[in-house]
Amino acid sequence: MDDGGTAESLASPPAQRLVSRRWLDARAVVGVVLLLGSMVGGARLFAAAGRESTVWAAAHDLAPGERLSAGDVTPVRVRLNGAASGYLAGAPPAGYVVVRFVAARELLPASALAATARADTSRLVTVPVQAGHMPPNLAPGDRVDVYETSRSPGGPAAGSGTSPPTLVLAAAVVQSRPTGGRTFGADAALSVVLVVPAERVADVVRAAESGAVDLVAVLAGGGGGGT
Repeated sequence: MDDGGTAESLASPPAQRLVSRRWLDARAVVGVVLLLGSMVGGARLFAAAGRESTVWAAAHDLAPGERLSAGDVTPVRVRLNGAASGYLAGAPPAGYVVVRFVAARELLPASALAATARADTSRLVTVPVQAGHMPPNLAPGDRVDVYETSRSPGGPAAGSGTSPPTLVLAAAVVQSRPTGGRTFGADAALSVVLVVPAERVADVVRAAESGAVDLVAVLAGGGGGGT
């Protein structure tokens, strides 16, 4: 027997070094970083969604042209989820002027106020309107076109065709109207308070004194008659 050949054939194979796969390590590190980043981002998003902001709301109905005092607004805490910049926060907006109708308890948008507008550009005018001559669901903040039908020389206007209706003021804002009551009699009328530009007050008062007034609702997105 050839012991030399047998010993050589039974010799252990040469040992091999294990080579670390660095690319696997790098991919694992990147995966861990991405996982941690998503966890941190999710936590921040969840915290932001649950964060409340203190903004101002109208303490009562605010009419265009009204100059605000501290008692006209009240602070409220709400979750706005990124929309907080559109509403007023910080110090009370005393001295600012309302440029559009804001209902009571409505959050006060920054776009509803102006710092430089004059407070005397509008007036509140009470207009008597007979039942059936205005929308039944008329509410503060609605816009209406004001029409006048002149009375006949010998009596009240009755739609006799002697004088066609005339547009007196377009897209006037309703400040308030009586609610919860009833009126009786053919000549009974409801008193509707309108926000009227100062230069048009005389026209509206003249129309209320000289004829019957009709209020025609301006639909959302629609304009007035242009006067």
